Amino acid sequence: MDSAQIIETIDTGIVIFDSDFKVTYWNGWMVAHSQIDKEEIIGRSLFDFYPNIKKQRFLRSCKSVLAFGNLAFHPQDTYAYLFEMKPIEWFRFQFEFMQQSCTIGPIRNADNKITHLVVSVRDVTEETAYKQELIKLAQRDPLTGSYNRRYLKGFLEEELYRCVRYHRPMSLIMLDIDYFKQINDQYGHPFGDKVLKIIASTIQASIRKSERFARYGGEEFCIVMPETAIEGALVFSEKIRVLIEEITLYSDKTLVKITASFGVAAFTEKVKDIETLIKKADDALYKAKRGGRNQTMAC
Repeated sequence: MDSAQIIETIDTGIVIFDSDFKVTYWNGWMVAHSQIDKEEIIGRSLFDFYPNIKKQRFLRSCKSVLAFGNLAFHPQDTYAYLFEMKPIEWFRFQFEFMQQSCTIGPIRNADNKITHLVVSVRDVTEETAYKQELIKLAQRDPLTGSYNRRYLKGFLEEELYRCVRYHRPMSLIMLDIDYFKQINDQYGHPFGDKVLKIIASTIQASIRKSERFARYGGEEFCIVMPETAIEGALVFSEKIRVLIEEITLYSDKTLVKITASFGVAAFTEKVKDIETLIKKADDALYKAKRGGRNQTMAC
């Protein structure tokens, strides 16, 4: 098997074009995944078929390769893809286009002059999906699907920095399910898990995209509310408290009432770190519990 046959059968896209971006080679992999035949694209500008790649760093990269003979890389984690191609059916629910890792390199003639460029295209959709799933698992609580404590602290650090720098408001709500140990003891842990999941889904459906909801530990949860002063956080907290109070759950035929207590704290000039903000919200939460539960308190 000669080199031309190998290039036609490898599991990598190979595209060759001249300095005017006219395609001179389009291998079998590109035909299969682009649905563009060789006869259709060879001799024509790459931009006739992929006008959007002009908007990427692609043009600048090509000019650099032509001028200096270096390699230019378009990794997936930075650019997602170069050529708009549909991923295999299994990943179409997750990605609009195939995720690609691409390399641009020079082709020289006998006089060592760069006359053409070659692009190799590797499909990394599957490994990208796997990486995203690992990230999700590292950030999420497996039972409720909410963010976990580790993610919460990282997000709070970023938001607190923004609050300090731009003098913007931010509030933190901490909530704890009332008498949760008794619920577990009386109705069993599977029922307790059901309570956690229902409360989590209720809150998740109520927050804005800019806000974050996390399981802090056990039956305790947090809501981070950027761009929200304490007055707005108190109103929202009461809304959530009522929604939880209205949840109807049965264990066998027994109606089980669920309530939660809430503590609210806000960023101020005296709050220098996230530990202080969390402690203020936690203090307010335990004030609500000591005051009779199923209520909201601020600190």
